[in-house]
Amino acid sequence: MLASWALAGAFTGTAVGVTVQLTHGLSDLSPRLALAGMAACAVMGAFTLATERAFSGSRPELVDGRGVRSRPVHGALVAVPLLVAIPALLWLVVAGSVAVRSMMPAVIFGILAVGVAFAARRAWSHHRLARALELLEQGERDEAVAALGSLTRTAFVSSGARIAARLNLAQLALTDGDAETALRWSEQVRGGTAGAWAAVVRALAHLMRGDPPDVAEKALGEALGSRHAGAVQAEADAVRVLLVWRRDGKEEARLLADSLYGPAASALHGALLHALRGGRENVGPEVTAVRGSGLGRAIPELWG
Repeated sequence: MLASWALAGAFTGTAVGVTVQLTHGLSDLSPRLALAGMAACAVMGAFTLATERAFSGSRPELVDGRGVRSRPVHGALVAVPLLVAIPALLWLVVAGSVAVRSMMPAVIFGILAVGVAFAARRAWSHHRLARALELLEQGERDEAVAALGSLTRTAFVSSGARIAARLNLAQLALTDGDAETALRWSEQVRGGTAGAWAAVVRALAHLMRGDPPDVAEKALGEALGSRHAGAVQAEADAVRVLLVWRRDGKEEARLLADSLYGPAASALHGALLHALRGGRENVGPEVTAVRGSGLGRAIPELWG
């Protein structure tokens, strides 16, 4: 974030310096203004970030791809300096070429302008995604689903934000017990960590829908066969337990569930293990929540 502010100041200072040099015949002004603009904007960015962090306490925390909970920085803190940098770079395309009587500055600053525009698009997209997930954390589910759906349809949204929106919609549908919708969204997510998560969603959705276990096994193999398997291991273990229960019987599933269960096990894993042990033990709130959700109601094994 601070880098975007510093670069915006450097580009703006350079543009002003080149313009003054061209109009007033001054020399060596643009490097000094570039450094001054970089320093001033970096300080401004640090102050803006500190202010945003001081007033972000009312916003919910989100879980990032590493499983760490934090409050994302407001997208405007990155997007504003990038949007300031774009016109400065476009002006340098013209002024820089005139100043040195060469097309080389036009090529260099033009490429930088395109790069900054893509960065601004990414910042805007991820800000919209963060706002949708914040709505979800605040319990405004319908609004969150609408915002996520909008991200999947908007033309200028970055591919990363669109993939994350599809994956979240698939997981929400799974929580509701809607296997068909979960499959529809997860089929559109392939590759990377998101693709591994989507494969686990597909495996569980196939089991919820009553498809043959081999179909679910294939989807589960996609998740566990990728280099991102570690990120989805806990959820994949729960799906594996249900798969074995359907295919090999309750006793085999109980042995597997016991062997795989640990501190990192998912709530679904706990709910399945509780059912496999005959429901004789007290369960925690997470397991109770799974059993009471649409997902829990769509898995008959949880109810004996």
